[in-house]
Amino acid sequence: MTTTGSITRKTDLENLIESGNKVAVLEMIETKEAALKDATDSVEYWASRNMADCEYSINEADRAKRLQKQISQLKAAL
Repeated sequence: MTTTGSITRKTDLENLIESGNKVAVLEMIETKEAALKDATDSVEYWASRNMADCEYSINEADRAKRLQKQISQLKAAL
């Protein structure tokens, strides 16, 4: 008889949300909103140079999407 299992590890974001520390969550929201602005500005910069399809711009666009999702999760935790 064999069994298989998987070990999952929570992310720091998940741990923060589960902690219930509203002050820390608000601080993280502020930090992630600043990072989102930076990523969005970077995407706009590359787009204005007609280089929206360059690797850096694509990475920044993905980063912006991830940050938006994380911000939504954090706000839902409040």
